[in-house]
Amino acid sequence: MQIVSKGLFLMLMMGIFLLSQAQTSIQQNHSEVMTYSEAPSVEQAVLSYILAGDERDVDGLTAITDESFRVLFNDPVKGTLSNLDKATYVGLVQKGVIGGVARAVEILDLDIYQGVNAQVKTRLVSEKATFYNYFSLVKTENKWWVAQDLVIMEANE
Repeated sequence: MQIVSKGLFLMLMMGIFLLSQAQTSIQQNHSEVMTYSEAPSVEQAVLSYILAGDERDVDGLTAITDESFRVLFNDPVKGTLSNLDKATYVGLVQKGVIGGVARAVEILDLDIYQGVNAQVKTRLVSEKATFYNYFSLVKTENKWWVAQDLVIMEANE
């Protein structure tokens, strides 16, 4: 009978444990990993929404937003939270109250769950302000829709 040193035994046990954990993780995340093939479609939906706002393209906004769409604008300076439904938001864009300014877009994070829900974090920079947006998207009828735009704005110095 061969005696294995305590250190070697512990290393072998740790290796077996890590392999079993990796296998469990792969099995649990298999469906999530497969949904990342949706990432380009999710990105395109978000970029279409942003561009439509920047260009005040009401038809484009209407075409990419879900019927239950809303904007939550959190203003830490005023300490207020504005909740705009789809009709109100599109109306403000159409009247020229908001939108109409080109912004540089940076996608900071993208998460897709089960191929039907997604969240995208972006930084949008214009000459006067930087926006941090958390977009919630849903996939129905084989199309990604923007359901919510949670936004905070910081004035550029």
